[in-house]
Amino acid sequence: MVAGYLGSLGILVPDIGIGFFEGFKGGDTVLVACSDDGLRRLRDLLASSPGGLLPLHQFGEVAPNHPAQLFVAPAQVHEDGFVWSVSLNDAVRVHDALSSLAQSGHGHRYFELANSDAQLVVSLNEYDASWWLSNA
Repeated sequence: MVAGYLGSLGILVPDIGIGFFEGFKGGDTVLVACSDDGLRRLRDLLASSPGGLLPLHQFGEVAPNHPAQLFVAPAQVHEDGFVWSVSLNDAVRVHDALSSLAQSGHGHRYFELANSDAQLVVSLNEYDASWWLSNA
């Protein structure tokens, strides 16, 4: 686990936490919960992706009670898990959305998943250690 800030309970929380939550934020949701460092890392991963399949779940902590495999790919692919399709055409839009999120200091942005009716939510500084402990 890559750990970030210490929460109010003295628990180390992940810089990037990933989980699948039913009925969350208006629908079934793959949540990517980031600290400032985690969002910076996510942006770097997306920018340096070699254009192939990127198993994002290997770069964060997967929620033990709500596990999800999340892949980033330049095109829709069939994987066991969720796929965030980020083509070359989408890359600028995704980068701009994540940059805007980073500048705001907290909040979330919605993205579509290629192979699911679930939504993808990338969140910044919204879920602290106590939330992660209770819900993940």
